[in-house]
Amino acid sequence: MNFYFPDSQDQIDPNFDFVSESHLVHRIRQRDDLYVHEALGTPPFDGILLSLSIVSGVAKNAKYSQASRNRLRREGIRNFFRIQNLTPRVATLGDCGAFGYSKLDNPPFTVRQVLDFNESCKIDTGLAPDHIPFGYFESDEVQKTVDLTELKRRLKISLTNAEKFVSIHNDEKYTFQPGAVAHGWTPKTYHDSFNTLQTMGYKFIAVGGLVPLKTRQIIKILERISSTKRQDVKLHLLGISRVDAMNDFENLGVTSLDSTSPFFQAFKDGTNNYHLGGTSYSAIRIPQVHGNTKLRLAITSGKIDQKSTETLEKVCLNELRKFDAEKSSIEAVLAAIRDYDEVTGVLGNKYERIRKLLEETPWKFCMCAICRRLSVEVVIFRGSERNKSRGFHNLFNLRKDMISKKLISPNWQDQDTSK
Repeated sequence: MNFYFPDSQDQIDPNFDFVSESHLVHRIRQRDDLYVHEALGTPPFDGILLSLSIVSGVAKNAKYSQASRNRLRREGIRNFFRIQNLTPRVATLGDCGAFGYSKLDNPPFTVRQVLDFNESCKIDTGLAPDHIPFGYFESDEVQKTVDLTELKRRLKISLTNAEKFVSIHNDEKYTFQPGAVAHGWTPKTYHDSFNTLQTMGYKFIAVGGLVPLKTRQIIKILERISSTKRQDVKLHLLGISRVDAMNDFENLGVTSLDSTSPFFQAFKDGTNNYHLGGTSYSAIRIPQVHGNTKLRLAITSGKIDQKSTETLEKVCLNELRKFDAEKSSIEAVLAAIRDYDEVTGVLGNKYERIRKLLEETPWKFCMCAICRRLSVEVVIFRGSERNKSRGFHNLFNLRKDMISKKLISPNWQDQDTSK
């Protein structure tokens, strides 16, 4: 099973100074910062997924400037992400990013625009423009009591676009492989949608709209789809990782999936920020006095004193670094964090989970290039450089989990060959 990492233009600065919290003066982000495969020294993925909604600016998390968009089309996806020399070859997948425009009545892209986007970016496989029909019912009987007009309209848009997409693709001899997205609101409607796309001639079909569903619901959908899936058709799950269910997914014919969850959990999850093996740990929240909006407002309003708060902040960081060097204790670290938390009121640390992290020191046992370079800094919830680095580590851990489940070859490199 192949794992695709969806791009959101997240990179880290290998020269960032974590003590002074500063970048080099002449740093140029695109030139000097590293993508995850560069930071780890080996790609923790088999492919990169590129969404048109992110590149075009439709999605909220779009980070592409006009210059970046132009360079992407000019250089192609492989040169843009600097994966052209990686072995084995990294696959590339293009989709429209339907979640990014799900509130619109119709997709903001025409079939022609999507065809040209995939072709100009030199993407391996491009998916037809789709529209998510939000709603899911456990059985066909339940749906009879609900107005399905909007769901049916959206599904029709997806299938009509898919039909035009493959027709124009074949007639005009586009060079990338065409793919399409199956949608539905019951196992049967997903199955029917998938079969319709098979009949159109698609050999790469993704299943969309699964992110809000429970794993058991996804498995029911896949059971229906797998009953008639042809062997030559590749089946992809959009936006899904769910390590515990990967073996089930593979047994039901899934050949690839993608997800940003391991990366974003590093700084968007309330407790599960750092992953190692089958265990998740809470990162230690030490917000920057000058980088946290709530702290700045509290200082400006006179609710807390800036100088004393800065002192407590430094004590927290120093105690953690001393602890990492075996020159301080867990109790001293926890006391410093509590003191800072009492003054600021914004940390949100779960002290028992922090104690577990400090007792087990997982960062000392991880062999990824991130943990070996940053040590304790990787488990500090503070600023984008640390947080994104921790996200990169989580992707490394996902790769290791996939190896342990025999979903990919154990020959995957895990030694540090990074810059």
